[in-house]
Amino acid sequence: HDNFGKFDEHLPVGTATFPFDQLFTALEALKVKPTITMEAHSQEHLWQAMANLQKMSLLDRLAASS
Repeated sequence: HDNFGKFDEHLPVGTATFPFDQLFTALEALKVKPTITMEAHSQEHLWQAMANLQKMSLLDRLAASS
């Protein structure tokens, strides 16, 4: 989940300030394939997070590294 760094807001991935692109770049550079889970607190947040992951091409990057 995402947040703005003040407290644990549990926002959908890609809606706040966590640098997911930098995280995925680091994981790719390290050549590691961790298990990744998504913590969605509502169905709306799940679909919003999935759409954001797709927009950021993070799902494609995960698939390419498998």
